[in-house]
Amino acid sequence: MTKRKLNRRQKWRIEKIQAEKAARANKKAQGLEQDFSGNNLGPEQHGRVVAHYGQTVDVETLAPSDEQTG
Repeated sequence: MTKRKLNRRQKWRIEKIQAEKAARANKKAQGLEQDFSGNNLGPEQHGRVVAHYGQTVDVETLAPSDEQTG
């Protein structure tokens, strides 16, 4: 049995969607890069991850007595 062939419009639509996804990923990566390089995130703080929600996390701050120093 032969595989079914995609017509011209189907091929165009697939390429268009893939290009849009790639553009969105690049835009998001550039935004994150600017946040990291521009120090828009604030100073680094110590804490414990309490819950993980996909790309975001819930962090509980540690009191100075809770920190473990090597």
